[in-house]
Amino acid sequence: MNFIKNGFLLLMLATFVVACSDDDSSAPAPTDSTEDPVADNDNAKLVGTWYIASEAEAIKVSTLDGATVHWSMSADDVAKRGCLLDDQYIFGADDSFTNVVGDYTWIEPWQGVGSEGCGTPVAPSNGSSPGTFEFDGDQITITGAASYLGLAKVFNGATHESPEAVSDVTSVVYDVYDFDETAGILIITIGYDDAGNIFTIKFVKDAGAAYTGGTTTCPADNGLPMGAFGGVTVDCGVFTFPTGAEPWGGWANSDATIYPLDCSAGVTVTFSATTETATSVRFRFEKAAHPDVAPGFEATQAITVGTDDYTVTIPAADVPANPDNYSSFLMYIVDRDVPVAIADVIVTTVN
Repeated sequence: MNFIKNGFLLLMLATFVVACSDDDSSAPAPTDSTEDPVADNDNAKLVGTWYIASEAEAIKVSTLDGATVHWSMSADDVAKRGCLLDDQYIFGADDSFTNVVGDYTWIEPWQGVGSEGCGTPVAPSNGSSPGTFEFDGDQITITGAASYLGLAKVFNGATHESPEAVSDVTSVVYDVYDFDETAGILIITIGYDDAGNIFTIKFVKDAGAAYTGGTTTCPADNGLPMGAFGGVTVDCGVFTFPTGAEPWGGWANSDATIYPLDCSAGVTVTFSATTETATSVRFRFEKAAHPDVAPGFEATQAITVGTDDYTVTIPAADVPANPDNYSSFLMYIVDRDVPVAIADVIVTTVN
């Protein structure tokens, strides 16, 4: 009997508790289906228009730990790269991403031009291919062929070698080094090689931060793209062999479509040059890129240049036999610290 009484009391108590629970005003309120889900979305923090900061060191190339800086944008570079610093990187509220580069942006020899500098955008990295983005607080992923943040050249673990290769990379992940939503500052890094080297790029938000110093455009160049190596420089079509560059420093053609060159019947090099101080330029052909350079040959003597159009002819008698033909074309300036504007470098083999 006590057992039955106790059970009855427990049943009554449970009923009372359940009844009270139904009237408990502290229960969670129903979810408001009209609440904006973007409020807690990291993507929303980036929405707006961003620009590369118009200041020294806003772009630099270094080791991962920053101990060695291979290159850093100087104050002079800021003025020269106005066409890049006014480019827009637009993060949309709908998770869209758009590059707006305008009539001019920074282009480089890998894009098929003779030298790096401000020039007409090269497809597909010309803003014609919008993409999407995702931001998780630590990384930004840009998805969409030819969509990029900051520089078209670099992507995860490598750098592009040709405009055609750009479309093969459908997404790029950028590590976020620093982000201040209130101040409108974003700093990203991207590793571009197996040695652990990185590009670091600083961005600032909104039109008031955009570069307003004017846009520099480089002279038209319809010749071969000559990329620098060994510490020499090329800036807006001006080539310099500076103090401190390696003795073997020079410029190499990066348009692989011209190779191999059958020079067995002779070869001609034409180009234009402009310089205030006379100097000498020489050209060389080698079997392949370093270290597979032999056999190789060059003009019998360096060509003294001022301001004119020039032709260099190497006769068949001066061309070593090479059954594989030649797949490396190089240019050198003999004197240090003499800037020379060189354009329209063309190689013609004799049939």
